Amino acid sequence: MRIAVLGPLEATTTEGIPLDLPLRERRVLEILVTAAPRAVDQKELVRSLWPENPPRTAGNQVQGCVARIRRATASETEQVVVTTSTGYRLGATVETDLAEYREHSRAASQAIHREDTERARSASESLLALWRGAPFPDAVDGSRPAALAIQLDSTHTELCERWWVLAAADDPTRAVAELRRLLALHPLRESTSRALMQALVTAGRSSEALKVYAQVRSRLRDELGVNPSPASRELHEQILRGQEDEGAEQSRRAQITSQLPPPPEDFVGREELREEAAALLTRSGRRRMVVLHGHPGIGKRATALQIAQDLQDEFPGGVLYVGVRGNSAQGRSAGEVLGELLSQAGVHQHNLPKTVPERRQALAERLAGREVLLVLDSVPTPELAEHVLPAGEVAALMTSRRVLRGLPGAHHLPVEALTPAQAVELLHRQVGLHRTEGHEEELTAIARLCGYHPYVLLMVAGQLRTQRDWTPAMALDRLRSSNQILPQLATDGLDLRTTTEELLEELPEPARAAFGLLSLLGEEPFPGWVVGALTGQTQWFDTLDLLVETHLLHLERVDELGQPRYVVPALTKAAAGSHWSGTPPEELRAAAERLVHVWWCLADQATAGIPPTLYDPELLDEAPDLPSQEAFLDATARRALESPREWLKAERSHLVQAVELAADQGLSELAARLALTLFPSFDFQWLHEDWQRACYAALRALPPVPNRSVEDSDPGSLAADERALLKLRAALVRGQAQVKLYRARYEAAEELVREAMDLFAAAGCDAGVALCHLNLVTSHRETHRREQAAEHARVAAESPVTRIRASARSVGGGLRNMAGDYAAGLEMFDQAVADAGRAGDDHRLGQALRGRGISLWKLGRGQEAVDVIERAVGLFDELDDVGCLAHTLRALGRVHDDLGHPEPAQEVNARAEELYLQVGRPGARGPYDAQARRR
Repeated sequence: MRIAVLGPLEATTTEGIPLDLPLRERRVLEILVTAAPRAVDQKELVRSLWPENPPRTAGNQVQGCVARIRRATASETEQVVVTTSTGYRLGATVETDLAEYREHSRAASQAIHREDTERARSASESLLALWRGAPFPDAVDGSRPAALAIQLDSTHTELCERWWVLAAADDPTRAVAELRRLLALHPLRESTSRALMQALVTAGRSSEALKVYAQVRSRLRDELGVNPSPASRELHEQILRGQEDEGAEQSRRAQITSQLPPPPEDFVGREELREEAAALLTRSGRRRMVVLHGHPGIGKRATALQIAQDLQDEFPGGVLYVGVRGNSAQGRSAGEVLGELLSQAGVHQHNLPKTVPERRQALAERLAGREVLLVLDSVPTPELAEHVLPAGEVAALMTSRRVLRGLPGAHHLPVEALTPAQAVELLHRQVGLHRTEGHEEELTAIARLCGYHPYVLLMVAGQLRTQRDWTPAMALDRLRSSNQILPQLATDGLDLRTTTEELLEELPEPARAAFGLLSLLGEEPFPGWVVGALTGQTQWFDTLDLLVETHLLHLERVDELGQPRYVVPALTKAAAGSHWSGTPPEELRAAAERLVHVWWCLADQATAGIPPTLYDPELLDEAPDLPSQEAFLDATARRALESPREWLKAERSHLVQAVELAADQGLSELAARLALTLFPSFDFQWLHEDWQRACYAALRALPPVPNRSVEDSDPGSLAADERALLKLRAALVRGQAQVKLYRARYEAAEELVREAMDLFAAAGCDAGVALCHLNLVTSHRETHRREQAAEHARVAAESPVTRIRASARSVGGGLRNMAGDYAAGLEMFDQAVADAGRAGDDHRLGQALRGRGISLWKLGRGQEAVDVIERAVGLFDELDDVGCLAHTLRALGRVHDDLGHPEPAQEVNARAEELYLQVGRPGARGPYDAQARRR
């Protein structure tokens, strides 16, 4: 099977039969070709096919596309599209013109660079034969094929320019014609116009070359309002001076002896970074400076070398490269760096000026009027860069471990870890597809354990190449079972422990102390204000910026609320172990207390936006008046809190981790109160796993309850702190019981409820006892002990707390309905509606109205039932309670169906089904069972 994508997609079977595939199937094949030999996740396929508003059936439609492709290629001996654990990939026997094109492109580029005309001609003619037109014409904007099409078009044009300039010496007529055609396709592309001018000069037609320049200059001014680039102007001046003959060119080149090393052969990724750096370095302007900064070993040097190679044709004056750090620990001085640059620029060692200012001036004079790129690797300080870079016009690409603050006009671009897909691709290339194909799952896990860090990935790949009998699974087991990454890296020349300590030593004390407190945090990216809460500083911005600029912290992403989120890179965390272990325990505990207290205050503020539940702390008089902690927040975080439900979703993992942190630090009461504050959110969002984790952490931190406290029948005889401890433990145990109820583990739930009830009773908390009776209603009702359930409802209905009473009467009405006594049920629901209205609890009101509507329906008052249940639907819709809304719609659908209203019934049932798919059934991993009637 062969697939051609360099032009309209052509799929041909092994027998040479062309396939006529529909548009969507063609797009699926195009996406798989771009990733081959790697697999494409099904989610990426969906995003590529439907960038905006994918249909609910998108996953099924992708499966359908794959099935149709397989049917169309059934004659092939092996599958064309292979299913993997996460998505799909092309079969190993599928040939693509893209893979062939890349091989010819690499060969042509190398031959052109060496001016090997014959090999360049062979490779160029091969790739030109493959190029039938614009690649991936069916691609959806924003998809992987669409992005690759732009990149391919640019690199193809650049390669054609280079080839025809070289070919002009042997076949000037054809070279000029091809370059004119190329310029017609890209009229504003200056590199194409320069290539045409060079070919014309080679053909002895300098006057035509000058006309081309004049036309391009007019076009740029008229359409873009800009002048030609320095490279174009320099070529124009050379033609005017008659200096573009071969001898002058060779003489000019001989003056530059570049020491630029080649980039790694299997360089992967960084496309956007390379494009941005190239644009900055080739734009118009006197001082064009780009600093690539990043963690040690992250690939700054390799990226800089690749960018420099990409831009060699843009800098006809040459590329000068110096490793500033050199082989010594102190690195090279500014004078040594300038001496090396001058030597490469043609100045003999004996003629080098003595002082740094003189050398800097000599370099400026040497480079004047020439387009030269300076590449300075491992620049330690902005001061050294300023002493080295010549005054006036300059283009410089630098690398550094940190942002070079104080270097005027420099653009700083971070070099970050590879993406998961790029990391896997690097392993494929380094180890060899013959050993890695089919092991994507193991390679993905290896990449994750390596932190997607190129240097570490190369180390693991080297081990796999050395150990020929190892499989990726064996390498993965070794990584998981040993702690040898850092020692091995140190052996290979990258001592992360030492470099991390060096970076920390350079920081001011506040930033160094702040980093020491980050050991308290988990793996999840955190908002920036956390640094302020840990340190107690309300002005934490400079500290955060310093940690980011030195790459001790990494800006992971910006969340859906617009909050930047940071994380300590995995390898930095491992390397910082000795520094973190030196932070005094009392400082860690104080920092943890500050942080958890802020989380508690913010959670209390956010849960005010959650509809009332029976787990609100205020029902137990456990809602203290907390002071505002907004002084620690930046404007983005304050804005995020204005969307309380979204904020709770975004911070759910941090909030649970805060409970666990408080428990680990012995802050038992703080852990318990934060956990209780989160209960309404857990209940409303059905976050049962989070609920269970928070309860477990808070309970293990609380001191044990003395038996006498529980057995004492007179709560008044207990000290206030003992009663408070009993109430906290009781509330947490009741939370554990509710999770068991949601998971239908009624026996275990009942045992916990009775434990909580005893604790509430011992503390003298009547509201807590009444709430426990409501929990027992659920367990007895669901295990068909309705009389006992009714008795618990009756006891709870005696509570003086209106919300509890409303809920008790509502469940009591439901029990009457289940027994067929709909008139009694209606009476109880009427009382529940009245209580909920008095309490201002719309959630309880919605539940009571739903039950009242069912009673009316069963009593033959169908239209009244519809009106009442629709009112409940409106309440739950307004509260955005998806679960209760789904149940209420389901009830409304049954009433409509019974009344012979098929269209409304179908409409509300369909909406209910959609909502069930969103929330799932409590305790279940799959979709909610739509046949079940209760939450």
